[in-house]
Order: sequence, then structure tokens, then C-alpha cells
Amino acid sequence: MTCIQLKSRETKFWRHQKDNPATYLSTIEAVYYLIRDYHELFVDSVYDGEYDNLLFFFSFMYQKIRTTYDGGKNLKAYKERAKLNDASGNEIVE
Repeated sequence: MTCIQLKSRETKFWRHQKDNPATYLSTIEAVYYLIRDYHELFVDSVYDGEYDNLLFFFSFMYQKIRTTYDGGKNLKAYKERAKLNDASGNEIVE
């Protein structure tokens, strides 16, 4: 199966992905960014939120999990990213 990686994007996914970098996106994140990048490159350089509804359920669950689990500080996925973040010096914006 062919695999692509959008290395300029970092996941906000809440499930721990063992031994994978933050650039391993969830499926819906990958679809969203692929369509959005395609739009900006081939349709119109100005993106005006045309595809943001694709992330409705992702955003809903993201907010629910962050609220339920103390802002996500105790979730393994975010702890692992924080460790990698500290080691690389790159900041991950939540």
C-alpha cells in the first residue's frame, strides 16, 4: 500500500502512536491537509475554510478528550510528543 507523509504538518491526534513522529497524521487530518494543500496550489491560493467541516467530528472528540483528561497533559500521546519536543527543541502548538 502506498504511503505519503505530509512532513510540514503535525498531528493533534490523542491516541499514542508508538515509535511514530508527530508528522504521522490521523486519516482525517491527512485527507484534510491534502485537500487543503491541493486547493491552495491548484484551485485558489487563498484558502477560505471551504473544507474545515471535514474536521467537525475530529474537533469535537479532540475538545471532549482534552476536557475530560485535564487538558490532555496526562495522555500518553501528548507526553511522548512533549518529550520529543524537548529533545528536538521544536515547539508543538496545541
